[in-house]
Amino acid sequence: MGEFKIGDRVRALYSYYGQFTTGKEYVVSGINDYSISIAEDDAGSTENGWSPSNFELVTPAFTIEAGNHYRTRSGKPTGRVTKGDTGFEAVVDGRVRIFDEAGGAVHGDDDIVEAWVPKVGERVVVVETENFHPAVSSETQCVVDSVNADYLWLNASTDSHGVLHQFAYLSDLEPLLVAAPQPAALKIEASKFYQTRDGRKVANIHKDFGYWFGLIEGEIGHRAFEPNGRHGNEYIQNNPDLDLIAEWVDEPVTQPAVANDNGPKFKVGDRITGKAAGFGIVSGEIILVDEGAYRDPYKIHDDATGLDIWVERDAVAFGEPYHDADNDNLPVAQQHAGLIKTRNGYGFEIARFGDYVWVDTGKKAPETFRAASVSAA
Repeated sequence: MGEFKIGDRVRALYSYYGQFTTGKEYVVSGINDYSISIAEDDAGSTENGWSPSNFELVTPAFTIEAGNHYRTRSGKPTGRVTKGDTGFEAVVDGRVRIFDEAGGAVHGDDDIVEAWVPKVGERVVVVETENFHPAVSSETQCVVDSVNADYLWLNASTDSHGVLHQFAYLSDLEPLLVAAPQPAALKIEASKFYQTRDGRKVANIHKDFGYWFGLIEGEIGHRAFEPNGRHGNEYIQNNPDLDLIAEWVDEPVTQPAVANDNGPKFKVGDRITGKAAGFGIVSGEIILVDEGAYRDPYKIHDDATGLDIWVERDAVAFGEPYHDADNDNLPVAQQHAGLIKTRNGYGFEIARFGDYVWVDTGKKAPETFRAASVSAA
């Protein structure tokens, strides 16, 4: 087993059931008494191994060494390379990447292709000051002015002497590593609009029963979200397409030249009665009007539940009769939530999210039931 070591690049001498292909190269990730493990085989597995007699060592034309800096195929400089348990490690774009001896990225990232030599205009950091003006300290940032076979000229910015034109050797310098910019973490807030990963608008963001919920465009029931916008929670499996990725930004709308009387007819401060998805008939004061909403333009503070919820467009002024074809036979008080039958008796539905429904049964706190276990009374 002394023939191979972890991090070696090997070539398969034979093919084997979709896991290995004759002539294809692989990276050794582990060694035991009878076989070598491969970082990733043809099937994408990281656990399969095979007898070492089925491979030959690939002698790289280019090898990397611990202690040096390199440049990747995309032109990015690496941090100083170290030897780890699974290969050579170096920081690229603010993350530790793993490479084999030939510079190949073990996990499919950017391969190392050459030793690092500064380029004109590149920013570097001074690490050895012996050849520099006393005003230049370690960690001083410089810009490469010219590159020769054995030395460089730099423009070094100092606090006491301004910019100094300095002679330097490559061993005096390190690349300035700049992490790739990361998007700011999203933190959802009530009453704002957000965009799902699949491009839909999410309204009626609110927190209830300790969880965040929102109404996705084109859907009837509310969806659950974590505080960072990730869809689901400990009870509801994540669907990545429904993750909230950014605040919603409406595209500019060209207003028609003629008057449009189809917009919301109520304004902030008005009191209305109307229907809200998942809540039934509600009443309260308008706290927000979404002029562009196609269905639920009014956000009210509900008198009964104290929640801030969105109400459909056909709402009427508070005190006027409201006709709801789905609940014609119920008094307004029962229309508010919907009278339903549970395994324990009867109650009024407060909210419905995913597979669960919350029911006011007259107790101090709402009871929770699986939606499949309740029915309309």
